[in-house]
Parts: sequence; structure tokens; C-alpha cells
Amino acid sequence: MSDTEDATRPPASFNFALDVVEARAREAPGARALIAVGANGQAQYWTYGDIASAVRRLTAALAGCGLAQGERVLVLLPRIPAWHIAMAACMRLGLIPVPCVSQLTAAEVAYRARCSGARGAIT
Repeated sequence: MSDTEDATRPPASFNFALDVVEARAREAPGARALIAVGANGQAQYWTYGDIASAVRRLTAALAGCGLAQGERVLVLLPRIPAWHIAMAACMRLGLIPVPCVSQLTAAEVAYRARCSGARGAIT
């Protein structure tokens, strides 16, 4: 088998929260990972260490709610740092995040919840 074939073969398993976020937090916890700019123009900086820590806390909270690997969870947040943390926490626990934009109507959210079989929601 060639090097190219090896490089393009997907890994047997991959978890973004563990394989990217946690790995980068171990390598360079103080490195900038995310910059969020508010409506007032104020920038908020998040390091890989900050994000990994927040992801671990939310993962523990989700596990404490009785959610199990493979279950779906609505993520109904605007595109703020908490959205990225929620998505990674779901992935870390093996949950399937169902992203919902905050502009959805109540009927649209209910439709997504029903069709996805979501067992929880992060708002």
C-alpha cells in the first residue's frame, strides 16, 4: 500500500473533542483557539485550555442528565463560544448534536426535535 493510500484512509474511530480539542489543549493549552467579537466590537479570546475545560464541564453535566452515547441532543444557541463548546461536549460523550439556529420558530424547533428523536436540548 502506498503512503498516499495510508494518508487518505479514515481512522477506525475519530472524536473531534478528544482527538483535536483535548490533544491541542495538552500540546499548547495557552494557544488561542477562538476569537469571539461581540456587537460592541469587543473581542473575547479563548485558548484551547479554556475550551477543553468548558467542554469537560458540560460533558459531565450532560452525562449527569442520563444521556447516553448515540442519543441526539438539540443545540439551540446563537453562534457564540457556547455553541462550539456544546457541539464538542456532545461529540466527546458520543451524543449526536442536532444544530438549530436561534432564529427558528417554536414550530420548527418542535419539528426538528420530533424528527430527530432528540432526548435533550442545550439552550
